[in-house]
Amino acid sequence: MSVANPHLASRAAELRAEFDLSFAASHQLGRVKGDGFLEIKVGDGVFALRLSEVAGLSSNRKVTPIPGPAPALLGVASFRGAITPVYSLEAFFEKPIDRQARWLVISAAAQVAFAFTGLIGHLERPADDARPAAPGQQAQKFTGHFLPIGDHLRPIVDLAAIIAEIRVFSKSMP
Repeated sequence: MSVANPHLASRAAELRAEFDLSFAASHQLGRVKGDGFLEIKVGDGVFALRLSEVAGLSSNRKVTPIPGPAPALLGVASFRGAITPVYSLEAFFEKPIDRQARWLVISAAAQVAFAFTGLIGHLERPADDARPAAPGQQAQKFTGHFLPIGDHLRPIVDLAAIIAEIRVFSKSMP
């Protein structure tokens, strides 16, 4: 069989090569270069969590209550064979504690989990979208940055600050 048009044969070879390479290349098309966030409900408030601070997400996990002096401590749960303390995010934001909170997020920084009321969704935002509290904005103890989502600014939960608070509280116990 002879090729009538060498240009078509060359173009077909290019297309085959591109097709083959598309399976070897990482799939980053359409991806926003930035940070991933979870938009969550904590009591009656809506917050954002940085995915870089999260090792896992779970729903309807059994939390076994344990006695203790920390009102935020709901109990313990098992994650991948490790017994993990579970704290209520609501307690850190001075909201009524829902001891039946459905969602748990496992921290990437320490073997600890945090319960929250509801998961709204996953967001990808450019890295520079998160902004510090502006004058007149109410930053809370465990937030400091805000993420614009539509017409709203969502406070970003600072899990590292919460973990530091837990460690301070734990060390002060006899």
